[in-house]
Amino acid sequence: MQIVTALDESVNNLLDDEEYGADAEKCEELVYGAKRAVRKADKIIKDKRGETAPHTTGKSQIPHSQPTVIQDIKLPTIKLESFAGDIETWSRFWNQFESSVDRNQCVSTINKHVFLRGYLEGEPNPLVGGIAVTEETYEQTKKILQTRYGDKNGFIQAHLDYL
Repeated sequence: MQIVTALDESVNNLLDDEEYGADAEKCEELVYGAKRAVRKADKIIKDKRGETAPHTTGKSQIPHSQPTVIQDIKLPTIKLESFAGDIETWSRFWNQFESSVDRNQCVSTINKHVFLRGYLEGEPNPLVGGIAVTEETYEQTKKILQTRYGDKNGFIQAHLDYL
């Protein structure tokens, strides 16, 4: 599995943001299809085992439980809005990014970093532009953005300035 992850990361480093998004979407579809195939195979195996179980006569049989059928629901792809430095939209952007990408254990750290940088426009870009996009610098990039845009006092001041 580590070899596959390493190969995936090396391929992703060669892609631009648009190609990366298309690749990530295709991978998601393939993983979904593989999981579905495994569930179907598991159901077939369980059904076959139930059919070939030896029948006893004269003794009460314990009914075997029926396999649970899980319906697969394909949800639409979530499209996150880019963040262009408006402190009033940071909280919404970060909550969406955090729930969709940052907390997703299926996404590697370097891919999370690539996604985060891909959603930054305007002022935030040069703020973290000098930081290399690596697995090790992802937390540093998040901290810089959180410090600059996640400050509640800055958010309150922006509202006061607006009023």
